[in-house]
This record gives sequence, structure tokens and C-alpha cells, in this order.
Amino acid sequence: MTLFASAVGGHNDLLMIVDEIQTGLGRTGSMYASDFEGITPDIMTIAIDPTNPATLYAGTSHGVVKSTNSGGSWAKVYGASGYWPRIRAIAIDPANPRTVYAGGDDGVVKTIDGGGTWTRFTEGMDCINLASIAIDQNNPSTIFIGSF
Repeated sequence: MTLFASAVGGHNDLLMIVDEIQTGLGRTGSMYASDFEGITPDIMTIAIDPTNPATLYAGTSHGVVKSTNSGGSWAKVYGASGYWPRIRAIAIDPANPRTVYAGGDDGVVKTIDGGGTWTRFTEGMDCINLASIAIDQNNPSTIFIGSF
């Protein structure tokens, strides 16, 4: 089932997110159905700025990308050339949407300037393979991390 599909320009330039990417363990024996099929998904998660829905962050197999025009164009904001962390989770601070957390294969990173700079956010964590991030809506300084 397709959750979201949006043409972003060109004849073959299509952005599509399919819900089968992270649901494979029971059916395929692999953590991700995409691993079983031998494909690398491009987009693994999307977060929408709660104060400006035109601003989107996408966790990809190559880092984090950001759009400020509802997905019309994207810019890479995390993941240097030659270093491509698979990002599975993104959470935007509801009290300060310029603060964004992203996590995946190499732990959690945090930006406080809307993606301009990122720092590792690993205090008190002994896991690095992250599957989810949630921010307490009543106390945004409390972050919940799910790992495997």
C-alpha cells in the first residue's frame, strides 16, 4: 500500500513512500523487507514542522534532507560526502521547531538551527541502532528513543 506519492518534477522523478520498508521481520525473516529484497530505500521517514507544514525533514538511506516548499525541492542537511548514515527516525521539537532529532544506524544527532549544524546526542545511551524518536509534548526536554 502506498502511503504517500508526490511527483516532484521531470518525467521519471517521483517521490514515493511505501509502507513495506520496515515491516518485513514476520514475513521475510529480515528486519526490513527492503533488505530481503536487496533494495536500499531512499526515504525511510518524514517529519513535518508543526508550525510550518511546508517544511519537511526526510530521513533517507544517505542522511537527512530538508524541504521548505512542501517537497518541491530538497537539500541535504546531514550526511557528509562518503558518509551515509541510514536515518530511520526524525522528531521535531514542538516548542522549538528549529530543534530536530534524527536517529538511525549511528545513534542520535541533534540540530538547534533547523539543520544547519548537527551534533551527536548520545548522553546516557548505550545503543546506536535506532528505530524511533518521540518528544514529550508537555516536556520537550524529555526524548524517548526506541532501538533494536
